[in-house]
Amino acid sequence: MDTILLSDLERFYLVQGVEVGCRMDGREPSEYRPLEIETNILSHATGSASIRIGETFIVCCVKMEVGKPSLTNIGEGRIEINVECYPTATHRCNEKAASELEERLKTTLQSTYQSKFIDLSPLCIQRGRQCWVIYIDLLILEGAGNLLDASSLVVKAALLNATQSNSLLLSVFQNNSKSLEAEVHQFRGDMLPLFVTIHKIGKTYIIDASKEEEACSLSRSDLR
Repeated sequence: MDTILLSDLERFYLVQGVEVGCRMDGREPSEYRPLEIETNILSHATGSASIRIGETFIVCCVKMEVGKPSLTNIGEGRIEINVECYPTATHRCNEKAASELEERLKTTLQSTYQSKFIDLSPLCIQRGRQCWVIYIDLLILEGAGNLLDASSLVVKAALLNATQSNSLLLSVFQNNSKSLEAEVHQFRGDMLPLFVTIHKIGKTYIIDASKEEEACSLSRSDLR
């Protein structure tokens, strides 16, 4: 999703290779790079996960706190997403391009999780007064292409890993004047969105594009 500089010769060989079914790393158009996901990697977080897709490496941390619902959705919880690129993750991009990349990823993921596609009503504690706020922080340690797909995968893994402690629930209601009962809700995994990004290079469509392939893409479609 970020822009890098390739010479005309690099672009020529990359495009020609894709069109004859031989990508630079030997993959077929519909083939993913090696993928590895680890969960529960941060002990201080409510949930956490990391993902590697080829050289792309992203860490996700999930924390849950009690806050106020939004004025437009008083019977639902909230999800707040932040994306940060480690300085060396986009070493072939300038600072402005890296900042734009962070904002694009954040906006896309935030709008997805705020849409009606996700039911946030189980996160409501007291309608119009209290709800669970899920903070999702993404740290891109190495950005080697296909960041949106990788981000959606690692967010899903971290959310499924997330748990809420009884001590946190007690702290929520310690100042209430009446006894309240609360239930810890967990997301259903099949309701969490995933993205599959398709790029067109020359006349060929590919998935899991590398950073260099993204730079040669004529068009892209993000499917969820």
